[in-house]
Amino acid sequence: MELTWESSQPPPTDADLDRFERTHGIRIIEDHRWFLKNVANGGSLVQSYLIPTTDCPGGASSWHSVYGINHTEPIYDLAWAPGAETDWEQGEEGDYLARYVPLGSDDTGGVVLIDVAVNVGQVVYNPRDPYGFYYSADSIHHFLDTLVLDDQE
Repeated sequence: MELTWESSQPPPTDADLDRFERTHGIRIIEDHRWFLKNVANGGSLVQSYLIPTTDCPGGASSWHSVYGINHTEPIYDLAWAPGAETDWEQGEEGDYLARYVPLGSDDTGGVVLIDVAVNVGQVVYNPRDPYGFYYSADSIHHFLDTLVLDDQE
């Protein structure tokens, strides 16, 4: 499936990604680097897709946007993504950024995250709940393969 994006920026270089990691202290794993270079470097989806999750209260949510590197619009920039501020809430999982890096967001402020510390590469969803992390996929590739068009939009 080919996703169509609005406001995506040109792909970052390895030097851009390395500099971002050093500047912000955020680890960008290889799958995430691949995503930023080959799928989208920030922006919003032209069509919405349901976030694949298990056991998430309230059911499926629509994936609307993704965070990129050095995006001209802060709403799509990983440096400004939920959790990028140093005082982001801590839930039972501990410091979010010690374990997760935001990939994108849904239509209600929930966040799609990549595990960079424990289950490295796994994609989870947090629907604005400091204690709720719901499994979505084993990898970004698996996440993309399991997206379903949201026909409610």
